[in-house]
Amino acid sequence: MRIESALVVRSVQTKNADLDESWYGFERLTCVPIQTRMVLEDMLSKEEKEWLREHNRQCFYSLEGLLQDDERALKWLRREAERPIGVAPAGPGGVIVDWGE
Repeated sequence: MRIESALVVRSVQTKNADLDESWYGFERLTCVPIQTRMVLEDMLSKEEKEWLREHNRQCFYSLEGLLQDDERALKWLRREAERPIGVAPAGPGGVIVDWGE
């Protein structure tokens, strides 16, 4: 699985920094939810799980207003942002059915 985002480095002012100090931070240029069905939840720490959930929430909040006229895209974005982490358990006979709503 490949996950990447385009970021830009920006000069930032930190709370306790001297005015003559230079600090840099990252600003996200691309925003796509991470597909959580591909992640093995038990391999993540509590902090990593929260980071992943927060990333997907931020993607939703950033893009929601831009997709108001595209109900299908907005529905997909909401579903991916709210999807729980981990592979869904198999149903009867070991079959997994994902209708993709």
